[in-house]
Amino acid sequence: MRVSELFFGRSMPDGGYVGDIDWEQFLEQQVTPRFPRGFTVLDAYGQYQMSNGLIARENSKMMIVAADDTADTTAKLDAIIAAYKSRFRQQAVIALERRECVAIK
Repeated sequence: MRVSELFFGRSMPDGGYVGDIDWEQFLEQQVTPRFPRGFTVLDAYGQYQMSNGLIARENSKMMIVAADDTADTTAKLDAIIAAYKSRFRQQAVIALERRECVAIK
């Protein structure tokens, strides 16, 4: 299976913040319909260097999804990323992917 880890920053460029209710609505509207079999979300904190050299620090959400390694999964993940970037005015969502042997026991 393909295991994808997506990192969603919660700070918005205008100084706003993706609150808990906003996040829950995003999951309900964008993620759950695409991955009804399940996913995991963790609270995270990260930092990165911006193009101007300054270090940005922010709270984030990390989502882990194990799904079939298909073009359909790719399309679903791309749609989630695009929706988050558009809705919360984000420049990027970090995506890590790997192939794993997955068992539900």
